[in-house]
Amino acid sequence: MSAVKVLIREAMIGTGLGVVGGVVWKVAIAAPTNRTYKTYYKNLEATDASSASASPENAEILEKMEKVIATLEGGADEGGEEEE
Repeated sequence: MSAVKVLIREAMIGTGLGVVGGVVWKVAIAAPTNRTYKTYYKNLEATDASSASASPENAEILEKMEKVIATLEGGADEGGEEEE
């Protein structure tokens, strides 16, 4: 092959690999569809469960987060009153 054809071939291979890599990055790493706030806080709760018992501050924060999640899911009282 001539040098120009080899150069064109390598450029096409590099471009193709770049496109494939970009698609994989966008779909799998940068913006996965299955990572919602629910799974994030569920995983956070699982990792903080052991430290929550050791520190009362963490337990309070975790309790506040659960209230926020319940409010976002519509699980809070409709009248806007909080239970104590």
